[in-house]
Amino acid sequence: MIKKLTYVASIVLMASLQVGNVFAADTPWPDRAITLIQPYAPGTATDGSARYIASQISEKWKVPLVMDHRAGANGIIGTELAARAAPDGYTFMITSSGYFTNESMVAKLPYDPIKSFIPVAKVGAVQLMLVVPSNSPFNSVKELIDFAKVNPGKVAYASGGNGSSPDRCFPP
Repeated sequence: MIKKLTYVASIVLMASLQVGNVFAADTPWPDRAITLIQPYAPGTATDGSARYIASQISEKWKVPLVMDHRAGANGIIGTELAARAAPDGYTFMITSSGYFTNESMVAKLPYDPIKSFIPVAKVGAVQLMLVVPSNSPFNSVKELIDFAKVNPGKVAYASGGNGSSPDRCFPP
């Protein structure tokens, strides 16, 4: 728990320093609600992280932090909304791996992934694992691939969609 709070405190500090530079020194910031756009489905690790961070920032900065969930198209819908937001320091977006893979999968994005955004803080990392039931006969990825090649249609898998990472969020 202490590690999480320290991590969130460093995120808040980095975001404050970055956004604070947008305004004149004598202008109080923030003086109204902040929007946090979350462009992925509810229940994902990105969503869980966004909700936790929003509660911590709102408490620290003493302003409401409004979550705007705009899932769809592997994050493109919400990311486009964030790219079109006024550059006034009152709209943030939290993103995930789809942000980095969409450019190679979509002919023309409605935003420039390099020029449209300024990174403020890294808020986490997701580790992906390949797992099988403990009673399965596979002890390596090679064994699983070999089986799938010899037995078409007998291996099932789940995917979050092309270009995305399949993640689930568990309460922090």
